[in-house]
Formats: sequence, structure tokens, C-alpha cells
Amino acid sequence: MIKLLLFIPFLLFVCYGDNQRPQISVTGQASVIVDPTDVTISFTLKTKEEEASKALTDNNKKLNSLVDAFKALNITEDELGTSSFTVNSVYENVYVTDHYENIFKGYEAEQTLSVNTKKFSLAGKLIDTAIATNDDTTVNSVDFFVDETTKKQIKNDLIENAVLDAKNRANLALNVLDYQVDQINSLNLNDFNDGAWNEFRPLIKSVTGDFTNLFSGASEISFSVSASFSIKKLN
Repeated sequence: MIKLLLFIPFLLFVCYGDNQRPQISVTGQASVIVDPTDVTISFTLKTKEEEASKALTDNNKKLNSLVDAFKALNITEDELGTSSFTVNSVYENVYVTDHYENIFKGYEAEQTLSVNTKKFSLAGKLIDTAIATNDDTTVNSVDFFVDETTKKQIKNDLIENAVLDAKNRANLALNVLDYQVDQINSLNLNDFNDGAWNEFRPLIKSVTGDFTNLFSGASEISFSVSASFSIKKLN
């Protein structure tokens, strides 16, 4: 959700081009404060048993029970995904008499389940539910971001506003000199820094009573253009 649109100070100068027509060069900028649209939470479930098949079976049971618990919170199949699955032999370095030996301790099955949702109000509850369902569940990460559709719309709006800002500010300065913008000579659009879309303020996690609350900050995204206009006398 867009909260606030800011216009940032510009650079401006007037000169004469090759055709000796006066022109003005100006930098227009636009900024917007955005909230994330999605949150992704990643969980890892581990199970260690003496037999690989037992570790796998028990781990699948844990995964299924966690999926069922999330669905009970109104999380859909489309919002769930598994990103990794491994079964490894487990050894422990044990001191025996006068030396260390790697002693076989069984097998460990590990699966990662992620939830990608727009339901921010459930973020803390998902973590509480995962830990309550399986004590050995690990919360790997909590990431807030802007979805591609919203990102594209914001980019388009910023480009439009930055260009309008350049034109309006050029006319504002020229009006004092009884001039106005005539036509565009050149326009350069700067690249967006896509990494900025995920640079939300650090996650704040608090515990209120028996519930975990997660909060995401907003992020400021800006865009600038450099434009050159030929100018003419006011009518």
C-alpha cells in the first residue's frame, strides 16, 4: 500500500544547444513509501532415527501434521511449498580409550516447508503453531517483500511522477524569466535498484501473553530522470 509520495529537490541549468536555441536541463525525482505485500516464513523439520526409512516416515508425519495445522489457520495449498529434502547418516565424534572415533548414530531426515502469504496477521501465529506442533521445528527466516504486480505498478507511477516533476520544476523556474518549456530534447531514465524493494526495516518480534507478534517496516523507493527541454517566451 502506498502511503506517501515525496518530490525531492532537483538540479537545473539553462544553456544554448547546437542550434542556438535556449534549453533547460533538469533532474526530476519521485519517491514513495511502500509496505510489503507478502511474507514468507521458512520452517525446517528434523527427525533422527536408527533406520533411514523410520526417519523418513516420522519426518513425513511431522510435515503433514504441520501442514494440517497451517490449513486450520486458513492457509491454502497454494501458499505452501517444500524447498528441500535430505536424509543423511549421522556420526558422532566419540573419545574411545586414547583416541576419537566417528560412531554411527543413525539417520536424520530433514525437510523445509515455506509459507508465502499476504495474511500478515497470521505471521506470528504460524510460528507459534509450528513450534507447538513439533518441538524440534526450526524457524529459518521471515522475509517481507513486494509482489511483482504491485512492484510494476509502483515503478510505472514513479516514472510518470518523476517526468512530471522535471517538467513542472522547469516551468516553475522559467516562469520567473517569462519563459516556458517548449519541447523535450532528451530524457534519461535511471535504473531501479531492485534490491531496495526488500530493504524493509528490521523485523521486530515481540511476545504478548502467549502469542508472538511480527511487524514489518515500510521502505522508501525512489526514481529519478534527467531531462532537457527547449524553451520559448511566454505568450
